[in-house]
Parts: sequence; C-alpha cells; structure tokens
Amino acid sequence: MNRRRQITALGALFASLVVSVGARAELVEVRQVAGGMECAECAHQLRVEVGQLDGVNAAEASWNRRILTVRFRARNRATLEELRAVVRRHHFSVREADVVVRGRVGRAPSGELQLTVSGSGVVYPIAAAAAAPGVTEALAAGLACAAGEGREVTLRGRIAGDEASPGGAPVPATRISALWVLQLTDG
Repeated sequence: MNRRRQITALGALFASLVVSVGARAELVEVRQVAGGMECAECAHQLRVEVGQLDGVNAAEASWNRRILTVRFRARNRATLEELRAVVRRHHFSVREADVVVRGRVGRAPSGELQLTVSGSGVVYPIAAAAAAPGVTEALAAGLACAAGEGREVTLRGRIAGDEASPGGAPVPATRISALWVLQLTDG
C-alpha cells in the first residue's frame, strides 16, 4: 500500500470516530459459518428456526456456501451464543462468524480492551486484526480513544468458532472468544 492510500485510510478511520451516538448496543448482523450444512432442506430448517429467535429481522441460509446470515431488529437483546445454540441443535459445527455489533468500548480490570453489548450484557474481549502497516495501529488507537471516552461504537469483526483453540481442542460453548476487530465506526 503506498503512503498516500495509507494516509487516506487513516484519515477515513479517524473521521469515522468523530461523531458520538446515543446508546443502542446490539447485534446488527451475523454471518455464521455452519460446518456440515450440506442440503437445501437442512438450510431451510435452520433458517426457519433462527428466524423465530427474539430480535431477528431476517435470516438466510446458503447450504452450498454453508453460511447463515442473520440481520437483527434495532434494540434487540439477542446473543451470538443463542444463535450458535440453534446451529448446534441442527448438528452443524459452529465455525467462525463475521459480526457487526454495537456496544460500549471499555477496559477490563486487566487493562485489556473489551466491548460490552449492553442490550444483552455480553462482554467481548477485543483484539485488533492485523492489517496493512499503519492501519492496525490506527485501529488500536481508535479503540483506545473510544474506551477512554466510554463511547458507543459499531464494530465489524470476526469471532472464532468452536474449532479454534490452542492444540485443536474444541472451545467450550460457555467461553467467549475474542472479537477480532476489522472496522470501527461510531454509532
């Protein structure tokens, strides 16, 4: 990435951090990979059950891509774990999920950054995803600034599935994986 594009990307990131919006923490969208979803009827049944979860606005399931996409209504209290429980009930493996989530950035007692989704009370440890040189640092700086101000933000990122843990052992369903942040905007 040349220097000019880098500066433009950093400027866009910081410009997106200028406006602060009132509290409205919630899941916005989840794209959950469902390993083992291999037929249209399986995808249909999963979509129907997920569509009945409280707060769901729309659900789509693609068996050939093995992806469940869920969009949520404003001010919902849904959790990723509720969604993943439905995926497990259908005997699919829970793999990574790309999420868009609103919440308040703060710091854990250990000093690590975290996102509190006040609608559901879920707390995600935050990790800045590796990106082009300079962008990772800008993202980390933006997150630290939002934490210092206790600001509501919208984060786009990825959360590991059950299969991701050191040594390949399954991650317990009760453990919250880190939210690997890819994008940060206010509101």
